[in-house]
Amino acid sequence: MPPNSSAPSRPSTGNQTRLGLRAKQRDRKCVLCIKQVQFVDYKNLPLLTRYLSNFARILPRRLTGTCQKHQGMIEQALKRARFLALMPYTLEHRMPEGKGPK
Repeated sequence: MPPNSSAPSRPSTGNQTRLGLRAKQRDRKCVLCIKQVQFVDYKNLPLLTRYLSNFARILPRRLTGTCQKHQGMIEQALKRARFLALMPYTLEHRMPEGKGPK
């Protein structure tokens, strides 16, 4: 386009990409840092289930908002709870009708 065109130009903001507007990212705070948690216990199942996905996978830091120190504690506690059969490794999957072993 020529520089003297009549089309209005959009003001440039810092959160735009080449393909369009980027979704505004929320500023997440570590909940465990706010509560001043020193140690994540493997027996605290309500806390640990909060950091699991629907498929019993450990959620990453970018989704949960935890800091690196507490994310490591959560992962270690989840692995211990799984080893002691307090938490599932995976969810129970059903085989479709007629697809199972004979």
